[in-house]
Amino acid sequence: MGSLGIDDAQARGYHPTYSTSEAVKRRSKDRLMQITEYIYATHIEEDPSSFGAMHPGGTHIYFVGDPDDHMVMVDSGEPYRAWTKQIVNYHAELGKPRISAILITHGHGDHIGGLDRLQEEFGCIVRCHPKLEPALTHRLGRGTVEPLRSRESVATGGGVKLRAYFTPGHEVDHVSYYMAAGKVVFSGDTILGNSSSSVRNLKQYMASLEILAGRKPNMTCPDTGQTIGGGTAREAGDHPPRAARAATGKPPPGSGRRLPSIQFASAIEPHSSTVRLPPRGCSPSAICAWRATA
Repeated sequence: MGSLGIDDAQARGYHPTYSTSEAVKRRSKDRLMQITEYIYATHIEEDPSSFGAMHPGGTHIYFVGDPDDHMVMVDSGEPYRAWTKQIVNYHAELGKPRISAILITHGHGDHIGGLDRLQEEFGCIVRCHPKLEPALTHRLGRGTVEPLRSRESVATGGGVKLRAYFTPGHEVDHVSYYMAAGKVVFSGDTILGNSSSSVRNLKQYMASLEILAGRKPNMTCPDTGQTIGGGTAREAGDHPPRAARAATGKPPPGSGRRLPSIQFASAIEPHSSTVRLPPRGCSPSAICAWRATA
């Protein structure tokens, strides 16, 4: 029985089943993934016929920074003891670097599970959206949670910093993080790797996608599914509605009518590194035409 009260037998041997990118390096029996110079991740896969159906492509828990200096961790996953065990073991494989903070993307249970155990294990502060702070403080105790400021820069090891962007839409307390070194976005559940995200507020969600696309990332690291590489250039030619307006001076057909959230979510290509926004307010027929030409 370990210090977290977790029997080793409870920890299943999760292993990555796909290559995250050409930069991925696997060591320690495929458990240790180095995605870029400053990004490491442990991949947690579940049976897709059961609980894994909620996390298509599995879940990544990211450690960002320099293992020889200090690091931050992004989210804590599900509350299952096996998940916590894998994260703690992975931290040991990294050499037990000092964890200066756990950065939370939002307050859904599959992103803050085991947070109390991990915060105690690492002895670090938890950073989150101001709207989530009261709930996490109630859960973890006073002095353990510090709210983020919009576009605050959080330092981690190796001179790397993550900038917090408030990106509501999927959830009101959602935060995405941008690392200028390598131009990487940690998108939480705003953008997923193997599926489309659910949307609570469509207007906010569209604005959040614009914010993330404006970073022009070379890589997007979602919590669920594979990482997405290749950049998100927002040129007119990459955005058919804008291109049409630029060429004709008129909005494309179908603009001006509202787009139901489910249609908008399905218009986001889950395997594309480009965040494509359909014209605001497309009709069902117009969105189908837009997807055919996107």
